[in-house]
Amino acid sequence: MDPKTYGGVWADVLDQADRVLLARVEESAAAGEDSPLQNMLAMMGLACRSAAKGELGFAATSLGHCETIALNL
Repeated sequence: MDPKTYGGVWADVLDQADRVLLARVEESAAAGEDSPLQNMLAMMGLACRSAAKGELGFAATSLGHCETIALNL
């Protein structure tokens, strides 16, 4: 599949979400707190890389794992 799927929109959106998630985790770390969001970092990173390659199925699966983690917060 073409890495420019949907004009790269999904890759851009997921990259922004990854940056926001990382910023929140870093804010918690700076405050000396453990963030439950940290468990989502690896899956979000995988979603970003998959979307950048145009592998939206893998990106969606990774986002599903993120959703499962978020639902348990």
